[in-house]
Amino acid sequence: MPYRSKKDLEELAIKILTEYNIDLINNAAPVPIESIIEQYYNLELDYQYLSSDGSVLGLIAFETGHLQVYNPDSNKFYSIGVNSGTIIIDSALAENNNNYGRYRFTCGHEFGHWELHKALFFSENKMLFQNQSYVKCLNRDVEKSINRQNKTSKDWIEWQADYFSSALLMPYPTIREFYSECKKDTLKNTANEPYSEYTLNNRIIKKMSDYFEVSKEAMRIRLVNLNLIS
Repeated sequence: MPYRSKKDLEELAIKILTEYNIDLINNAAPVPIESIIEQYYNLELDYQYLSSDGSVLGLIAFETGHLQVYNPDSNKFYSIGVNSGTIIIDSALAENNNNYGRYRFTCGHEFGHWELHKALFFSENKMLFQNQSYVKCLNRDVEKSINRQNKTSKDWIEWQADYFSSALLMPYPTIREFYSECKKDTLKNTANEPYSEYTLNNRIIKKMSDYFEVSKEAMRIRLVNLNLIS
């Protein structure tokens, strides 16, 4: 399993964003992850029900082939054709407006698998992917693996995709700058009321997660990893 440090993943995310639109580094704004995937990288972005219980959030197809997807109307699985370089997001996730931040993070996570692991897939280490032509990511893999104790090669693959998605959707130059502004404004607005560090951090996290269009949990983990909150 090739080693990827946090620094490596941060630098790759910054490189991609700089090449796509340097304004995303100079000015805080939601990263247009779908446009990066479809227009800049020429990958396909599709939506299917990937499981009957919502346990699969997304996948990336490395090879052209076939995939079993679910039809909730007939309660049956059926086969569809999938091209190499297709990212499929679970329709239930994409349709839930309350999970928009997690939808965006899942797009970044699957894009991370393509950017980080396609060469690994086509190498002699294909056994790592259990002889499948795609990487399927479960609910527990996306947004939740960054702080998990990693033990297996699959765990590290998911950690890399998670950290990359975090660095891409929440680039550290703009996150640091926006955090400073949010903290200053929040302190100003709470000057005449008692507050705890916990309350202060939650208000900052809510404001920043709404602005960058990610989940509050993803923003909290990002700020902790950047040593901005504890």
